Order: sequence, then structure tokens, then C-alpha cells
Amino acid sequence: MATVQVVSCGRESSIGESGAEAGVDRIVKSVEKMGRRIWLGVGVTTSMAVVLVAAVGWISSDARALARFSHQHGLDTPEKVFTAVNQRWHQARASDPVQPGQSIQTMLARPSHRLWCDEGAILIGLLNQRLGYRTRLVDLLDARTGISHHTTLQVQERGKWVTYDFTSQRHRIPLADTVPYRAVPRYREYPASPLHWLLLHNWAARAVVATVRAQTP
Repeated sequence: MATVQVVSCGRESSIGESGAEAGVDRIVKSVEKMGRRIWLGVGVTTSMAVVLVAAVGWISSDARALARFSHQHGLDTPEKVFTAVNQRWHQARASDPVQPGQSIQTMLARPSHRLWCDEGAILIGLLNQRLGYRTRLVDLLDARTGISHHTTLQVQERGKWVTYDFTSQRHRIPLADTVPYRAVPRYREYPASPLHWLLLHNWAARAVVATVRAQTP
């Protein structure tokens, strides 16, 4: 084996090639250790950022706003929910603009205090879901054209679906009594998807989606 002659402190010693390789191995291990520490730091920082965004997003979310409203007004039954909503908001007029995709908080902050039938149904439904009730939206399709001209809400109480109609401010009535035409009901869940649920429960997620939509032609 080839050797390298080294004089240190007046004393001669020999270092083989294996010693040089060991030195390189130590350097490599040190670099790897430093890399692991850096990635660990990045992971911790990312996790903290995710938790912070989730917490802030929840505090400012539609779901949190509905929870505050429910608590402030002592809403603990579907009837109380229905009464509280109808006392504060009313059916939109034909001249009112249609503004799809608005957050619950934006809808409830309208100076006119007017909501469209599906918006009122959604509000009543979400407040009842907080109480543990199953709800569903019902679109009333015109039997002749297949076009829906009205949306109402049903709440499952003691195994039966009970109608709560925001537009007419009546409840516990047959679906047929909510529209002046012969209708075919179409039932749908709300929220309709995991993404929809996330938008309701995190303001930051909703803000990101709104920004993307605004930039999409």
C-alpha cells in the first residue's frame, strides 16, 4: 500500500490511503447530517405554517360565523332557526342581482337583507346541520320543461323529511305547496363535495379559490 510521509511536531508518521478515505467519509457524513437538520427545520416550519393557516382560516370562516350567530340567538331547534332567519332576511326581488359563489358572510352582510330562495335554503340548512340534523336542498323542476324555478329545504326530523320554505316563510307543508306549477323534486346535498366543505370551514382556502377564479378568463 502506498503511504504519505508526514512530519508533525518534529515526529515522522505514515498515513495510508485508507486514512484519507476515512477523512472523506467523515466529511460526507457531516454534510448528510447537516442536510437532515436543514430538511427537519424546513418540515417543522412548514408544519407550523399549515397549522397557522388552518387556525386563522377557521376563525374567519363561514362556519365560525354561523356558529357565533347560532350561539348568540340560542338556536337549538329547526323552528328557532327558521324564525331567526326569516326575521332578518327576506326573499330577493326580481330586480336584485344574482351573485353566485359569494361566501355566507358576504351574503348575510348585504344592506338589502335579501336572499334568493336557494341562498335562504342553504343558510337554514347549514344552521340546522350545526344542531346535528340531516338536511337536503330540493329543486322544484317544472314537470313540462324540466327547469327549476325554486329551491327549498328539508330537514330530517324523527325519520321524516320536513319542508322549510324560506321564500314563503312557511314550514311543515307539502313540497307541492311551495310552487304554483306541477313540479318534480330533485334532491341534493349541501355541501356537495369535500372542497365545498373546506371552503365553508377555512377562509384562507376560499380566498385562494376566489383569486384563482378571478384570474381565470
